[in-house]
Amino acid sequence: MSANRESVTIPIFPCRSIDEQVEFYQALGFELTYRQAKPNLYACVRHRIVELHFFVWKQLDPSNSYSMCYVNVRDVDAVHKEFCEN
Repeated sequence: MSANRESVTIPIFPCRSIDEQVEFYQALGFELTYRQAKPNLYACVRHRIVELHFFVWKQLDPSNSYSMCYVNVRDVDAVHKEFCEN
């Protein structure tokens, strides 16, 4: 995170598997910054455009999930290209 920001909002999303979430975001080029096994499964990933946190909710039904986060990126084409290349 940028040290010159006064405040930061970081979304925390439910997921069914920390391993799958981390693997997916690392494949896009995100860095794993934190991982917790106990007392609850939790992980944090970061990319230059955003930091995301995840917790396990085994009963999560992705087809009925309404978790969302809007990320406004100045150079979306460059970020899209980076994700595709990863």
